[in-house]
Amino acid sequence: MESSWPIERQSRPAREPLQLLVGTPQTPSGYVLFIAAPTGFSIVERDEEPPLPDELLQLDGVVYRIVTVRRSPFPGDRRPCLVLEPQQ
Repeated sequence: MESSWPIERQSRPAREPLQLLVGTPQTPSGYVLFIAAPTGFSIVERDEEPPLPDELLQLDGVVYRIVTVRRSPFPGDRRPCLVLEPQQ
């Protein structure tokens, strides 16, 4: 399909080469909980060793199951994010 819009190719400035950062990345401490509720979602940060997937957690008198582990929703945060669903 031909277009009547003029197309011009523009040169782009050269990009700087990627640099490999030398060193061992620090292991993140703690984890993030992403908690599903009937009214929406909430996020809780913890500074301890994360529990294993499929474990049950009790928060504020409600029992939750860890259904999956994802990346943290915070930019640049390397902690795991545990997604919780309430158990009935």
